[in-house]
Amino acid sequence: AAGNESPKKWIATYRSCPWLTDGLYVNRHGDLTACSRILDSDQHTLGNLARGEAEQALIVRDERGKQVRGGEIPTACQDCFIADSISTRLSNLLPKKLRQVKRWKQNSWSPDDDDGRILGDVPYDADAVQALLPLCDGDATTEEIVAVLSERWSVDQKTARVRTLPVANELIREGVLIA
Repeated sequence: AAGNESPKKWIATYRSCPWLTDGLYVNRHGDLTACSRILDSDQHTLGNLARGEAEQALIVRDERGKQVRGGEIPTACQDCFIADSISTRLSNLLPKKLRQVKRWKQNSWSPDDDDGRILGDVPYDADAVQALLPLCDGDATTEEIVAVLSERWSVDQKTARVRTLPVANELIREGVLIA
């Protein structure tokens, strides 16, 4: 955070990491990392440009982006305030009971709808929205909803959490859900 701003301000600002969405850092040796803040390219490299590993690096970067958007902090991002702010906000949702208070309009999910207050984008996941909304009746916690979706999707709870939490957060941001 810049100046004397509270670090808590950043918790509500970032939806995703701009580096993991649109960036790739190349050091002087051609090593590719997801961000310019990653100093240990030996441990956290995504590949090497000179060896033609850019495509693979983008795939790994995109996977890390999904993790961060879902509240998981990859090892390379452990000391990053962006990853930490997203993780904190989404972790805070787990014990809360979600309730749908407004009808969902599919065309309302827009990264341009934030008036500059929100940074980053969460890709629209129609299947997750359709699976999540019927479960948001105010009776179950978000963690319980994640468990139901984990079973329904036949994935572990960590994978279900990474998919569900950003969607829930976007629906809260749009006023469709309250926590």
